Amino acid sequence: MDYEDLPLTNDDICNLDKIVESQAASIQQSATEKDNDIFVIVQSQVSSTEQTTTTEDKEMNTYSKKRKAMAPMSIEKNVKLNPRNTKKTKDSGWEYGTPKDIQVHKKIIIKNLKCNNSTWDSLGDDLKMHYKQWFEARPNKKEDEAYWTCPEGWHCLSKSDLKRIIEHSDILSSSLQDYMRLLKERAEAAKLLVGFMNIEIVKDVIEHETMLELHKLNGGTTGDFKSGYELGMEENFYNPLWTLFGKQTVFIRLHHGSSLHYTLLLIDNINKRFYHMNSSLPTPYKEKDNFHFKNAKAVVKHIKEFIKCIHYTTVFTLSQDLDQNEYRKDYAIDYAPEDSQGRKPSNIVKMTEDEKVTRRWIIDNNIHHKPYKLTEHRTCPQQNVSSSDCGPFVLHYMEAMYAGLDPNQEGGNQMRKKMLEEFAKLNK
Repeated sequence: MDYEDLPLTNDDICNLDKIVESQAASIQQSATEKDNDIFVIVQSQVSSTEQTTTTEDKEMNTYSKKRKAMAPMSIEKNVKLNPRNTKKTKDSGWEYGTPKDIQVHKKIIIKNLKCNNSTWDSLGDDLKMHYKQWFEARPNKKEDEAYWTCPEGWHCLSKSDLKRIIEHSDILSSSLQDYMRLLKERAEAAKLLVGFMNIEIVKDVIEHETMLELHKLNGGTTGDFKSGYELGMEENFYNPLWTLFGKQTVFIRLHHGSSLHYTLLLIDNINKRFYHMNSSLPTPYKEKDNFHFKNAKAVVKHIKEFIKCIHYTTVFTLSQDLDQNEYRKDYAIDYAPEDSQGRKPSNIVKMTEDEKVTRRWIIDNNIHHKPYKLTEHRTCPQQNVSSSDCGPFVLHYMEAMYAGLDPNQEGGNQMRKKMLEEFAKLNK
């Protein structure tokens, strides 16, 4: 700036220079203070970051030390800490505090038994442990030990019986008979008019008819035929019918000999019919080629013979003019040996109350002249073609129908499970 062009005195110029210098100093001081403030802020942020980093490092170090210290005392045994890869050793247990979401459920199986099936998987853990402990306490494979013995002492449910149920193999007659025993007890407790016939009894009838048919093919006649099963049929078939036929419903479980197949013959005295129920019906169905239905016909033939004999009690009188309403003939006694004096015991016996009911039912309903018709039940639930479940399905048919229900597929499929549940109650 040229001060000569301004109308200013020398004193004014001197004062002006001082003002400019003062303002410049003030501006410089203000800039310095701002720079200092920015530096302080930045320095503060850096310090804070360093302090946070230091704290985190300390926490990580502390966690690492704790992790190393906890490694030998992990909540799981013999596994890594990563829960997504958690695996348990075969016999290891769980310690207290293991989170439920990473617990691995140990499958309960019986050593030396095939437990990989739907029946075993459907059982509760308590029931699995019951059978596991029982079997593994009896490791001898060659010894078939008793699991339960009937009160009479003549029969038992054995280790091999249970093994067949669990492993989905063919079930023995003894197991089926034991379950029928339970059904009979329930029916009697509920005062139901239901009867059950032993399976091996009917087997005698089927064998007798098979041999008779072969005898006829070879030129023989009925009159000169003896099968050797006659006494067994009188004792174990005809005599039980005297007690059972007066019931509203009678279940006769059929065992078809060499085929190892079980079916059900039902005497329905309410509808006055015989029904045959087979869980493995042939496809396509042809009655003339149906081996099992043919055996059912043979059994029905002998039931009709029994009915005819009762009808004749109204025609022929007993010896000594005994009352036909009180006494009957027991033809099984005819097969008894002679005594020391060459005499046979009398075959006249006094009837029980159940036998009297049966006789009156047959006579009053004129069943001899109005015989029941045998029908194949074509809509009963069917077993899987590759299974050995004919026995369980027969039990399901009986259990459902004596309770007034229709048999169903699920009930048949679940019958092995139910057998194991009911049998476990016998052993407690």
